[in-house]
Amino acid sequence: MFNDPIWTVLSVRAQDLKARLKQSLKDDSDRGAVSIETMIIIGALVAGAVIVAAFIVAKVNEKKDAIK
Repeated sequence: MFNDPIWTVLSVRAQDLKARLKQSLKDDSDRGAVSIETMIIIGALVAGAVIVAAFIVAKVNEKKDAIK
C-alpha cells in the first residue's frame, strides 16, 4: 500500500495478530470452564477478604472503646 517500511512492518504485524486471534477463537472449545473456575476462586478470595476486614474493624472498634 505505502512504501514506508514502518507501515509495512505494522501492517504485517497487524495481519499476524489478526490471524492468531482468529485461530485462538476457533480452537478454544471449552472457554467457559476456565471462567467458572476462576470466578469460584475470586469469590472465595473476596469472601476471605470480607472476613478479614470484619475482623480488623471489630478489633479497631474494641481498642477504640478501650481508649475512651
